[in-house]
Amino acid sequence: MSVFSINNTNLYLQPAPWRKSLQSRKEIISDWLDGKDFKIINGPYCSIRDLQYMRSDFNRIFIVYSNGTIEV
Repeated sequence: MSVFSINNTNLYLQPAPWRKSLQSRKEIISDWLDGKDFKIINGPYCSIRDLQYMRSDFNRIFIVYSNGTIEV
């Protein structure tokens, strides 16, 4: 069992709180691809480097931001 095992459905992330809160979709995708930190909602921090583990434990992974969601 990994640190990401919560409920094996969808995993929701949000940009780390120290980045500006009104990032555009393009900026968020760029941050994700650059390996910057994201916060699992009600969980630890993660990044794209953890994607393999997250995909093995969850059906879908979303980044939630001020203008909607992005599936990764």
